[in-house]
Amino acid sequence: MDGCTLSQDIQLCEIADAIKRLKRGKAAGLDGMKAEFVIDGCDALLRILQTLFNKLLSKGFCSSLAVGVIHALFKSGDASSVDNYRGITVGPVIAKLFAMVLESRLSSWAERKGIRARGQTGFRQYYRTTDNLFVLQTLIDSRTHWLGKKLYTCFVDFRKSFDTMLREKLWRMFEGIGVGGRFLACLRSMYSQDQACISQTTEGLSSTFPCTIGVKQGCPLSPLLFRLYIDALESCIAMLAGDDGPDLASIAMKLLLYVDDLVLMSKSLQGLQK
Repeated sequence: MDGCTLSQDIQLCEIADAIKRLKRGKAAGLDGMKAEFVIDGCDALLRILQTLFNKLLSKGFCSSLAVGVIHALFKSGDASSVDNYRGITVGPVIAKLFAMVLESRLSSWAERKGIRARGQTGFRQYYRTTDNLFVLQTLIDSRTHWLGKKLYTCFVDFRKSFDTMLREKLWRMFEGIGVGGRFLACLRSMYSQDQACISQTTEGLSSTFPCTIGVKQGCPLSPLLFRLYIDALESCIAMLAGDDGPDLASIAMKLLLYVDDLVLMSKSLQGLQK
């Protein structure tokens, strides 16, 4: 599937594969429909869903599928501090299924095109966290034990990166890597209608409000959108670092990524500062 066929009509097999990935026992969205309805009714619903999904791809996302319900889960510490709660957003299962189809299509396309960052091991098929651990340990050993030199590293975890990403920059990034047509228009439509409400324990649901920043919460497509966005760091840092990055099998290694957790590496203090 090349760049132009990201926008091709959605096939029955794509929807069937996505349904197989749905899990039972999950909370329902605002419409009250659970995943079990789609799983058990798969044979009867497939062609109906295909018609609906191709209409969404062609005409734009439906506002009734765009509202997520935010449930605040207490983590620990002071219960009166909002920082000690984790927000879990639950959307309609049909919207989730549609996003799963788009995610599978975009992920396969990006891997075939070689667009993913070389050092990115987060949520990719055939990649593991242990891959980066092995690379880092090998670089440390080669620098310190074999060459008698040092490896300088900086470990970075961006704070609230999913929630603060600017969407217009995301769309420009996609245009730059060759994503366009109906596919990009559909993504923009999904985000232009992004809304949420809050589940309140004593007062029911709050009124809905627009969400205008960050990736869409609770959407299966969001982690991939963010990972493709953050992958661009690799080429930017490669230009900044120049020849200061360590080599592994004649390959320059400037950074290692696991989604938005990254390790910057350099052979010198000055290189790491750059």
